[in-house]
Amino acid sequence: MIMIKLASLAFIHAVVGGSVLEQLSTKWDSVYYVGIAQNGYPAGSVTANYAFAPGYPSLIWLASLAVGNYLLSAAIVSNVFSVLAVLAFYRLSRMYFGPFGSLCASLAFGFFPTFVTYGLVSYSEPVYLFFAILAVYFFLNARYFYTGVTSSLAVLSGYASLLIAPIFLSIIILRLILPRLKPLQPPPAGLHETESRAGRLSNYRFVWLFMPLVAFGLWMYFLDVRSGELFSLFAAQAPWGTRIANPIAQFQAFFTGIFSTQGNPVQQLLLRYPYTLSFFALVYPLWKIDKALSIYSSAFMLFVLSLVGTAYMSGPRLMLSAWPVLLVFGRAKKEYIIPVLILFAAVSLQSTYAQLTSFWT
Repeated sequence: MIMIKLASLAFIHAVVGGSVLEQLSTKWDSVYYVGIAQNGYPAGSVTANYAFAPGYPSLIWLASLAVGNYLLSAAIVSNVFSVLAVLAFYRLSRMYFGPFGSLCASLAFGFFPTFVTYGLVSYSEPVYLFFAILAVYFFLNARYFYTGVTSSLAVLSGYASLLIAPIFLSIIILRLILPRLKPLQPPPAGLHETESRAGRLSNYRFVWLFMPLVAFGLWMYFLDVRSGELFSLFAAQAPWGTRIANPIAQFQAFFTGIFSTQGNPVQQLLLRYPYTLSFFALVYPLWKIDKALSIYSSAFMLFVLSLVGTAYMSGPRLMLSAWPVLLVFGRAKKEYIIPVLILFAAVSLQSTYAQLTSFWT
């Protein structure tokens, strides 16, 4: 993974040109993350900063205390957390596969083109994914207090992860109704018994799964007090027209949306849908591995494919929220893994180039 990062940096320097650090940390949303780290959320009025979660900018600020450079800190945080996310993914994979299968699945995740791109540039995706993977791991092991903590950190790193709580609660309800949705294998011995003492304070341990909703509510309250405007987070999104509609509306947005006049709509669509729709091809194989993870991934896929406004252009990046589908590579034949990784690495150069030079984000 380090090698592909170094290759990507060399590619940026040779093909895109300019300062590599500026290319990584001053494009698209990176500007807002670095700006929040430097100046916070301005008081008295709603600005675009209010549309972005505080987790990643907070880490940039902390790193800058040691590094002394916000642009460099932003790049360091995103790249370090991309490595941590792969390690967390490997730990989760070990619940289903042996060392080799887990390695194959983790390499597929680490080499997936959009993960390479957004784990390289200064974006919040690696931070969000790290906490989201941990949240799923703890949920599958019925450690609900830790699930609540990590899913709260995921929400505060990426607002789309607010879906995690209702998805987990829905899976629990479905498991009670449909026995076939129970895990194919029990969690490793002792994990149910090692629930934290905090998790035993109540017989209703599922209450911890509501923690991210509470965290999000408290953060919204802070923003509203800070700006003096109710629902300031959503007001900040208004100029971009971001809202949840349906997949048909998103398809139409490529031809009528805000970016439809900035390039060929068909080309823009064909550059994005192979990323988003390919995830659906992996849902059924994932169902055979873990039905709960298949439901989790499908819910995020439907959410991403239903976004309109400027968000429809971000489908390849946002579809990373359906990351569990990449576990299916743990069952891939070993002779197929190397060609897949080579393909992913090659396509990652295209996605990185698109992110730095065109409408890709």
